[in-house]
Amino acid sequence: MRMMPSLALASACVPLGPLLQPPQADTSDTAQVVTTPDTRTTGSTADTGEVCPCPYGTCVSTGRLLVDTTWVSECTYLLQGTTIVGDETTPVILTIEAGTTILGDEATTGRLVIWRDSQLDARGNPDAPIVFTSSNPVGERQPGDWGGVVLNGRASHTRGDDHTWSDGTGTYGGSADQDTSGLLTFVRIEFAGASIGKDSWLPGLLLQGVGSKTLIDHVQVHRAQRDGILVRGGTVDLAHVLATQSGDEQLEWRDGWRGRVQFLVAQQRSPVADNAIEGLGDTDDNDALPRSRPVMSHVTAIGLPKDAASDFGLLLRQGTSAFVANTVLVGFEQACLRVEDPITLDQIAMGDLRLVHTLTDCVVPVDTEGKQLASNAEPFDVLTWFQTRPGNSLSNNQPLDEPSHTITRPFDLLTPDFTSEDNAKVKGKHVPDPFFDKVSHTGAMGSVDWSTGWASYPPS
Repeated sequence: MRMMPSLALASACVPLGPLLQPPQADTSDTAQVVTTPDTRTTGSTADTGEVCPCPYGTCVSTGRLLVDTTWVSECTYLLQGTTIVGDETTPVILTIEAGTTILGDEATTGRLVIWRDSQLDARGNPDAPIVFTSSNPVGERQPGDWGGVVLNGRASHTRGDDHTWSDGTGTYGGSADQDTSGLLTFVRIEFAGASIGKDSWLPGLLLQGVGSKTLIDHVQVHRAQRDGILVRGGTVDLAHVLATQSGDEQLEWRDGWRGRVQFLVAQQRSPVADNAIEGLGDTDDNDALPRSRPVMSHVTAIGLPKDAASDFGLLLRQGTSAFVANTVLVGFEQACLRVEDPITLDQIAMGDLRLVHTLTDCVVPVDTEGKQLASNAEPFDVLTWFQTRPGNSLSNNQPLDEPSHTITRPFDLLTPDFTSEDNAKVKGKHVPDPFFDKVSHTGAMGSVDWSTGWASYPPS
């Protein structure tokens, strides 16, 4: 049973600057956030008066926020450049009301970064989700229009207590595995993932060293340019997550993530897909500790049958471990499952990497390329290992007009339906941990659609 963490109450409406054109983003340690009205004549032209103090209903945010602040649903907020919440000495809570829309500016790669010790309190509801999306008009939005949402924490990972990348996403890490970076519930993040340099893109949602007291529940990341959700270390848990139609992995983890996941949908789209879910250890030292080992249950990963862009449903490599249960992998062109690299295969031999009560439904259910175990250099047969684990099932009913584990509309990109009445092929197994709800079905959904009302699948 997942509990809602308590947060300190934030202040009232965000302070406003003078009626001037918004300044350029200043992300230095001494910068103060500047939130000014958007004086453009496009969009809403009605002055909302006292409820939203910004004329035309849109406030512009840029720089560093050093006071507790609330963004109200009567306003729309435009992220110009980087808005950073808090710093190393000033913890800040940014509260976003249910039903609020936050736009990421394309020209300045708008993004929201939550610093260590600060928190994002974003509590939507099924009838009024919080939506982060592109500032471009509906019909003209594209993956990579803006940056994305970044949470940093003090949980442990493989790269030290105070790690910083060159991508401007903040410093993270420490030893506080029960740290909190706030909560996101009934939140959508759309068309994010802007390029930030040669061969470098932001994910839609980036979780860096985020601890287990953070709540990520009922969140959708849709059509990011590359990774939908990227988890770098930490112990954050995920529940009721839709990672849909991003251009690379829908979910990727690395560098020692040890969180828990229940009810995850990963859906690919053409012509960009790669792998639905990719798990890695430390890419520089595959034996680095803490080792990545998420515990995942009730996952549905959906590929693109007969599409060369669709590689693997679940790819595990570079030393990761994992426990995966009650999972359905459907429609991937290369294989539903691939395990590679000697140190990853060692985790199987030691019993730390396990897949149970899982169904694969692809032309090639499990990649059977010859492998070696690092410890003894003996060939390892991943297919035989998978087939002999409790409750696992293979199928290759392509062209998947009637897949073995019937999902209602898995390949529909505009109005998908991930529910399934078919629980007979693979019987579910409850994971004995209080985080995991006890349900009878395999895959992310049974007959009840937990995405109703708040999720959306716009093509642009």
